[in-house]
Amino acid sequence: MLERVARALYDIKRSSLGGDLVPPFEALPRHVRDAWETNARAAVQALRRPTDPVRQALRHAPSGYPTGAWEDGIDAILDD
Repeated sequence: MLERVARALYDIKRSSLGGDLVPPFEALPRHVRDAWETNARAAVQALRRPTDPVRQALRHAPSGYPTGAWEDGIDAILDD
């Protein structure tokens, strides 16, 4: 999952820099992909603590979101 986030972040940057003129994510050197994955990890970690509007929306979810499930999901991404 972190690689997906890293690719998405990179693709946004790549697109802003000219798309085809910049190598695709998989062609980047390993250390550069690792740097993008570090940024992805930081982005996902920022999501770990849901905001009040997110908590409210989760409480109103049809399945009745269990307490702690949001954090558990984010932790699973970070441990992947």
